[in-house]
Amino acid sequence: MRLLRRLQTVFRLGRVDAELAEEMEFHRAMKKRELECSGLSEKDVAGGVARAMGNMTGAREETRGVWLPGWAEA
Repeated sequence: MRLLRRLQTVFRLGRVDAELAEEMEFHRAMKKRELECSGLSEKDVAGGVARAMGNMTGAREETRGVWLPGWAEA
């Protein structure tokens, strides 16, 4: 039973990663739109989005840790 659950989780990882990437892209696009509407230059918008979103890799790893049990990533 545990093996089956692990296999299900492994196959689920791809879907979780895709959902996470989609959600993060949504938030990035919303922040970009907000900054563009405020009248900032293209360069300032890009910098503002990067500052607002922070380290995307770190955020992705942290979120995966919340969404998935620890043994699923091992």
